[in-house]
Amino acid sequence: MVTPSYMLTLLDEFERQGIDPRGSSLRVGIFDAEPWTEEMRREIEERMDIHAVDIYGLSEVIGPGV
Repeated sequence: MVTPSYMLTLLDEFERQGIDPRGSSLRVGIFDAEPWTEEMRREIEERMDIHAVDIYGLSEVIGPGV
């Protein structure tokens, strides 16, 4: 469970090191702690070959400054 932006950073590093993230046994990714776009979800799902799901928190429900 990580933030979506951190997962994208990890995917960039996998690519830099020549590691294919699709070879992972991971099939579902749970992401939270920041708002993310549908485009980010699609990119993570395509690059990792997983189903990405969101756990909503205060930043997604109410917004910053809570």
